[in-house]
Amino acid sequence: MAFYRDNEGFHGCYVHDPLAVGIMIDRGLAQTERVHLVVETEGRFTTGMSLADRRDRAGMRPATPLT
Repeated sequence: MAFYRDNEGFHGCYVHDPLAVGIMIDRGLAQTERVHLVVETEGRFTTGMSLADRRDRAGMRPATPLT
């Protein structure tokens, strides 16, 4: 928890894995939707974050994957 205190500013931690396990056991715990997803690689404050583009992408050119 020291990492979160020093880097996120709170005493505690995120608990992602138990939620993922719970959803696999009971799909009714959460709603999902398919979205266009990219991972930010150049942002000053957002590097490494997953960004969901929820705009209607009909008629838009598909993004070129980065290599």
